[in-house]
Amino acid sequence: MSSLALFTILGTAHPAYASTGGSESKLRPDAEVDSIEEDRLVNDTDQLNEIEVFFTNPSVTMTKESDEFSIIHEDSNLEFDKTEEGKVIFRNKEEQYSIENVALVGGVQILYNIESTESPKEYVLDLDITEGSRIIHEDGEYKIVNEKGEVEVFIGSPWAKDSNGNEVETYYEIKDQQLIQHIDYEGTDYPLVADPLFCSDTIDNTASKYTDSNTFSVYPRTCARTYITASYTLGGALLGVFGSTAIGKQMWSEVVADASYQATSTANRPKLKDQFICHAVNPTTIWKSSWNLDTNRPDVSLLDTYKALCNPDY
Repeated sequence: MSSLALFTILGTAHPAYASTGGSESKLRPDAEVDSIEEDRLVNDTDQLNEIEVFFTNPSVTMTKESDEFSIIHEDSNLEFDKTEEGKVIFRNKEEQYSIENVALVGGVQILYNIESTESPKEYVLDLDITEGSRIIHEDGEYKIVNEKGEVEVFIGSPWAKDSNGNEVETYYEIKDQQLIQHIDYEGTDYPLVADPLFCSDTIDNTASKYTDSNTFSVYPRTCARTYITASYTLGGALLGVFGSTAIGKQMWSEVVADASYQATSTANRPKLKDQFICHAVNPTTIWKSSWNLDTNRPDVSLLDTYKALCNPDY
């Protein structure tokens, strides 16, 4: 049985990371919570993928159908602080840092708020994954794969920034079933923010459908959009690359498997894939509520599709 659980940690709005438009503001999407129970926040949007963010300990569990995967912070001195706008915040007062756990649709983002030079520069996550699964770094992508080599969870590229929004050097270390984020910083512009991102569910197949005879509307998960935004520099240079990435392949396979898509004429499928890739790499389209793939548009090159903002005309 594969293990598929996720959790998200997001931060309160820091001036350096407030929404300023463009893809940068989407590195920290809003929390998505369906209910608040006695000891947890729950996201259960489609009743197939459940994410639980706990108040009683700094951990999150995601269940996909009958499979489960958990992430636990390796710090016994973290204490519950508060909930705020759907976030569960834990703080280590002595070491001067906090974490914020927030559920997203399709995944989890973990955000560390690193307050001072006295704060740790190494953060350990224990990943409770099933026997046979493992964390790997392959072709520039971090992921959890099962014993067959199939991707269960995509882990976003490490990132960190100082209080002025400048990038801070950071990297992951994989040690058995632990993901360790290292922060390499000798400056003084605190606080710093850093995060890992975990995504397992990429496309909402319960919502994707033909909205009319020509338009197939695809609904990518929030976590998948955040992963793309955080992992790549969006724009035309990504056009020829995205389709061959693990997450690009996974997302398109979800689209192709949809029963509504199967009704599409095979002659129209190449241009629909071009429109899909265009929506994924274009900073003006990636956060549209749906990616509308139109069969009645001309079959032009991928580059021309991009130049037409994914909607080429005759």
